[in-house]
Amino acid sequence: MPPSQSENPNPDLTALLMRAVDLVGLRYAQSRATEWGLSPAQFAAGLERSVQKRFADEPCSAERFEEYLNTLHVEDLASACACMQGSEAAWEGFVRGYRGYLRASAGAITKGSRAGTDARELADSLFAELFGLADEKRGEHSLFRYFHGRSSLKTWLRTILAQRHIDRLRESKRWEAFEN
Repeated sequence: MPPSQSENPNPDLTALLMRAVDLVGLRYAQSRATEWGLSPAQFAAGLERSVQKRFADEPCSAERFEEYLNTLHVEDLASACACMQGSEAAWEGFVRGYRGYLRASAGAITKGSRAGTDARELADSLFAELFGLADEKRGEHSLFRYFHGRSSLKTWLRTILAQRHIDRLRESKRWEAFEN
């Protein structure tokens, strides 16, 4: 199995990021990361993860690199990074800002009410995955590590919800008895 891009990062992209100090600083200021206690270094690590993912299989010029950084949803990326780092302020803001949206989206996906059992279960299970609860180690397994800021957080969350719903449907179909 080939190594993932996180195990074998492209040093050219890391170098581009390090040379773009002013742009990274500007994007940090625009991200509102300080509201969630996210340091510039933590934000830069999130940007690097995003850049490494985007340009894993193709060369990247300085111009394309800068263009890419300017298209990111940096507020959403900073929020996700802060949640992944365990910032209580970020989590409180995330839950307050997205609980209703996730439940409404789950209701639409499950073709039920946002207050329905299926919708609440689907949305709440996603919160647990985002929180990264696994082996009582928070954050290490958070789904936020897959958010790179290329889309809005709302779009990404709705996509994850839809995929989780499809996974549940497939799993339930696997266990249905075949009719003769």
